[in-house]
Amino acid sequence: MIAMMEPYVPVIIGILYSAFAVLIHLLSFRFIRKASKTVLLPIDQTDNLQEGILKKSSGIKKAETLIEQYNISSRLKFYYRNLAIAYYENYYVFTICSIVYTIFMAITIFLVAGDGWTNADISIKVLALMTIFFASCYYFLPNVMNNKLNLKKNMDGVKIFQKIQFDILSFLSRIDTAEQDEINTFIANIYNSIKNNYDYNINLDTTLLDKNPLDNFKGLKPK
Repeated sequence: MIAMMEPYVPVIIGILYSAFAVLIHLLSFRFIRKASKTVLLPIDQTDNLQEGILKKSSGIKKAETLIEQYNISSRLKFYYRNLAIAYYENYYVFTICSIVYTIFMAITIFLVAGDGWTNADISIKVLALMTIFFASCYYFLPNVMNNKLNLKKNMDGVKIFQKIQFDILSFLSRIDTAEQDEINTFIANIYNSIKNNYDYNINLDTTLLDKNPLDNFKGLKPK
């Protein structure tokens, strides 16, 4: 029975290792998702307070357009924030998984080095190759997806539209005494600010895909 199963050992190991890889990724993602919610809690509370302040101007006729502009800025701010959260979570998930597979790779290389690649057991070879594959993927993904750059650009977008909201709230606090020309000028400036700062902040660096993954690990470079 054991002899009959030997040809399928690499396949079985591959399936089990892939399932393990999925589990590691999901656990890392769950941990980071929980952490991100904790980090964002004060910001969410601030947004709720801002909404409360905005409601005080909801019955003022002259404030209708400014309230609409505030809501537009709010949606764009959350658009950038959601993108930033995605890149934040991906960056740390990829980092955690990269560390895990780098450790596994060191262990498998140590096991292979004992008997040499030619004489090593097929199971060890499969483990070593799959570990190198996953370690390479998680090493390249943060760079290909430009996680750091995209995180920074989208957080900058959050800050910009948050500032626009603060400007609107500040103006609303004195709108009763403002002249219509002043209100119209302020509304035009807000529209220009929204127009000038709206962008699609997603960048990929595909040049890294042309590189050999083995070049990143000393001692494994092909001759």
